[in-house]
Amino acid sequence: MYNIFKTSVPHLCQVIILSHLKTCNMNTTEIEGNMNVEKGELKQKFALLTDDDQLLDESKNEVRLGRLQVNLGKTKEELYKLYLGI
Repeated sequence: MYNIFKTSVPHLCQVIILSHLKTCNMNTTEIEGNMNVEKGELKQKFALLTDDDQLLDESKNEVRLGRLQVNLGKTKEELYKLYLGI
């Protein structure tokens, strides 16, 4: 009986997440931007633990890029083209 409930839990979580995304009207660039923000913040915490200044700088740039993705709705490549003039 435990196995029946165990297999249904991930399915219920997926349904809840998908329904939340549909109600929030998030597109893929916003989702990717949120992922970049979270990943950058996690890298910042790891960089502070290991005293790695280079990783800290990279993670701050990643957080900025993720926030720009969410706010502007553009991909990484489009943002690089805007700021680097490529």
